Amino acid sequence: MVGLMDADNTNTVSFDFELDPKSAYEGMLLGGQRVYRGGGRLILLGLYLELFVLIPFGCVAIYVTTATLVFDKLPDGAHWLLIASLPGFFLGWYLNQSAYRRLAKMVARSKFGHAGQMRFDEKGLCVNTQASTWRTGWRDVEEILIGKRCISFAISGIVLILPLSAFESKAAMHQIYTQVSKMFEQGQNAT
Repeated sequence: MVGLMDADNTNTVSFDFELDPKSAYEGMLLGGQRVYRGGGRLILLGLYLELFVLIPFGCVAIYVTTATLVFDKLPDGAHWLLIASLPGFFLGWYLNQSAYRRLAKMVARSKFGHAGQMRFDEKGLCVNTQASTWRTGWRDVEEILIGKRCISFAISGIVLILPLSAFESKAAMHQIYTQVSKMFEQGQNAT
């Protein structure tokens, strides 16, 4: 962390970062929570129904068909329904996790997301990478979220992620979150 005073006399806090896949994953989940609020929860409910009900039900259907064709009858008791649905439940969970983890690895290895510097001041935030500089004002930032491994900055449909590794400790990350959140609130209220 570097505390600076810019040429225009504004307080600036700056962090060098290198994004890891676990922090990217958490940042994406934090940002995704914004999408699934209100009516968006129906989309999430539909996804979970598909992953954790329809896929297990499909496994039960395969079991019933196989048992009927091979043994010409179904086993006694209802516990076999649970046993037959478990592989489908775990398959749905695995597919969901795999998609997000693969995307997190891609983000952590990307030219823009992998490493750089993030700078904050009263006007907004700035991300510097080897190839570009991206500046946005606080009024464009929709929400700042904190997790165990990162601080996420939600801007439209994207999330900028500042990983825990950019800080000396979790306590330092929480302290900066508080400081940057105050800048964000002041920037949101500025005319």
